Amino acid sequence: MEMKKSEAAVEIALLMERARNAQQIAEGFSQEKVDELAGAIAWEFVTNTELVQEIARFSFEECRLGDYASKVAKIEGKVRGVYFDVKNEKTVGVVEELPEKGLTRIAKPVGVIGSLVPSTQAEMHPILQAINVVKSRNAIIFSPHPRGAKTTLKICGILQDIMARYDAPEDLFLCVEKPSIEKTNELMKQCDLIIATGGADMVKAAYSSGTPAYGVGAGNSSIIIDKTADLAQAAQKIKASKTFDLAAGCSCDNALVIDESVYADMIRELEHVQAYLATQEEKQKLQKAIWPNWPNDHVLNRSVVASPVSNIARIAGIEIPEDTCMILVEEDKTGGVSPFCGEKMCLVIAVYKSKDIDDAIRITNENL
Repeated sequence: MEMKKSEAAVEIALLMERARNAQQIAEGFSQEKVDELAGAIAWEFVTNTELVQEIARFSFEECRLGDYASKVAKIEGKVRGVYFDVKNEKTVGVVEELPEKGLTRIAKPVGVIGSLVPSTQAEMHPILQAINVVKSRNAIIFSPHPRGAKTTLKICGILQDIMARYDAPEDLFLCVEKPSIEKTNELMKQCDLIIATGGADMVKAAYSSGTPAYGVGAGNSSIIIDKTADLAQAAQKIKASKTFDLAAGCSCDNALVIDESVYADMIRELEHVQAYLATQEEKQKLQKAIWPNWPNDHVLNRSVVASPVSNIARIAGIEIPEDTCMILVEEDKTGGVSPFCGEKMCLVIAVYKSKDIDDAIRITNENL
């Protein structure tokens, strides 16, 4: 006896049918056509300042993550960068010939991609993925985080409008309008390739789905500062990285590993750019605020993620100067013994003192 399909399975199946029909048309596009479509998407978001500002404002108001100015800069800068990365790539027909091996490589679309979009990048991910999708003659269905569902749906609508203007199928871009875990799981079952960006559980589910998947999980970038560094310049760059979109990105600076010979000087330079060095007592309060259930789990308190530093201090119950841009926490434990060893996704950065370059590499590797 055939089991009745769930409502989620039916909804995703209908989206898949639309996406497949659109993708079959795109599969016949020439190189010139996909280049035109990729360029059209990039042009729309790089040159239309009013549109970018509208999207940034909409995303900030819905998600309440990061900050408006960073979102404007992120869209304009990253769209341009991704487009120029793929602009001259050949993606249709024969893309490589190796006569010495008797091999010819021919590009073929994968089909319909299921994209799991995080709330921290609800406005950016769909745009960047769209450029790659049309360039490779695929279709994509976005499954957004509920916190950023309206933003991702809005972006999807803009992408559909661009396709309509350039005589391409609008259904190359579709979005799950009312996302749920069940619908996301169904999408991962039914699509041809998964792009999963988000927490560890999401990425694990993608890799366990039986469908080919690319996963992007937690970030934990470390910055090594040795005695030859320009400390003032390093402090400025660390501030720029850490504070951009209030640390929403997984690639922002997460830990500093500073050579002991310049440790005190580097801390002073960081304080010059409005970083605040927490005391050991304040460190314990911050730990409780960021990871309420530690050591039972490493789950971040959502209220601190991509949140103003003043809000983090308020939740932790500590006082910091009004102009503080990020909080420094001294740490000597590595490898997960302390939660500060891992990703924080907030304006708190771990600081380590290293004996030499080998010690710095050890600290970094153990944390990674």
